[in-house]
Amino acid sequence: MPGEDDENRDEIYKFIRDTIESAIKSGKMPSKVGFSITITGGNLPEEIENPGEESGEDSKNNRNHDSPAKMLSEQKRGFHTEVHKNGDEIIVYAEIPGADNSNTAVSLDGENMIITSLPEETKYQEIVKIPPLKKETLKFRSRNGVLELSAILE
Repeated sequence: MPGEDDENRDEIYKFIRDTIESAIKSGKMPSKVGFSITITGGNLPEEIENPGEESGEDSKNNRNHDSPAKMLSEQKRGFHTEVHKNGDEIIVYAEIPGADNSNTAVSLDGENMIITSLPEETKYQEIVKIPPLKKETLKFRSRNGVLELSAILE
């Protein structure tokens, strides 16, 4: 029926806008460079989860802010990552502006994958929680600022 898709799209946009505005007002908006919303099966997400301690919140969910001078001196930023499981393989996608194979390092430490990239003057670093992997199977490539890492599960 004409117009039904427009109504659904408008409803989804309104829900997303209201959810983001509510998260910003309550101080619970993620402090990363970006985020994604995936809608599958016609179900809309009900809430945005607390970003947790690693995003600068104390035990009472109060946001901690560093001074602009401290933030600029560190020049370290997180970036958007996605982890996918494909059979016995884990694939991690990381969106890192300016990253390529020559300025990016990846290391595995238990259940942590540490991705560090040094394009130009900004340091990007992110720790991604993953299941144990076979280190010798780790492969990565970069294309258009998206790093794709893959490895076989232990």
